[in-house]
Amino acid sequence: MTLHDGDTPVDADQLRRLLDEQRPDLADAPLQVVEGPGTDHVLVRVGHDLVARLPRNAPAAVSLGTELRWLPRLVLPLPRVEHDGVPGAGYPFAWALLSWLDGHDLCAVVLDGPVPRTWADDLADLVTTLRAVDVSVDAPQGARGGDVATRAAGADDVLTALAGRHRVGVLRRALDLGREAAPFAGPPVLLHADLIPGNLLHRDGRLTGLLDLGALTTGDPAWDLTPAWWVLDAPGRSRLRDLLGGDDAVWARARALATVQGALATWHYTPRRHPLAALGDRALQQVAADLSRA
Repeated sequence: MTLHDGDTPVDADQLRRLLDEQRPDLADAPLQVVEGPGTDHVLVRVGHDLVARLPRNAPAAVSLGTELRWLPRLVLPLPRVEHDGVPGAGYPFAWALLSWLDGHDLCAVVLDGPVPRTWADDLADLVTTLRAVDVSVDAPQGARGGDVATRAAGADDVLTALAGRHRVGVLRRALDLGREAAPFAGPPVLLHADLIPGNLLHRDGRLTGLLDLGALTTGDPAWDLTPAWWVLDAPGRSRLRDLLGGDDAVWARARALATVQGALATWHYTPRRHPLAALGDRALQQVAADLSRA
């Protein structure tokens, strides 16, 4: 089953043809499709040191362009750009070869627990580093980062579809509190805007890598607080808030954003049997538990 309408089929054989044309020095390298929770790109490991990112559709190709422009600019544990691929061999999109980052994504630990407390410290460092980047010139402008109420529009219908699976009344309250919170009025900050478990790597109890800058944008800092529910547990959320600060309004907006993202992931990916559905479920459970404690 395809993950999105209009996806282009792509696999290791397609990459082999691209390498034959554009990187003949790698034409005989071993290839291995990387299984994971990503939805916009097919990832194929090339040898030991490289990974290919192959967009599934046109919007993903646009997001890859953003990623390739910004990877060299940020002082973070990010992959290096090793090759800018162009359409060819019957494949319609630009693609890329990046350096391989060692580590494991957070998905298994987040779903099975316990979540290391140190991850809150590492997330705070990551978010603080992003916020410190000067975006007064050539700021990325993605689809995220904007008004929370606009983002939440339509999420009520999605929550209705999840009745019986989640505590929909509590989750609607999270949306309402986010919409009622004071809107962001400060200068925009740089945002990864997709800090979910599949885009973060860990090793030996610490976060060691950041993936996928395709959603990179500027705007409301609440967008990069969503891992408080998508990644952390209650003690981790408390620690993250202590480290990053922020008033009740920004955290209410962040919780609403995490709710929207969780609801959409659960609703869209459950029938497609994709692992992002379970992560969305877990995020919604964390939101509901938060409000129940409150």
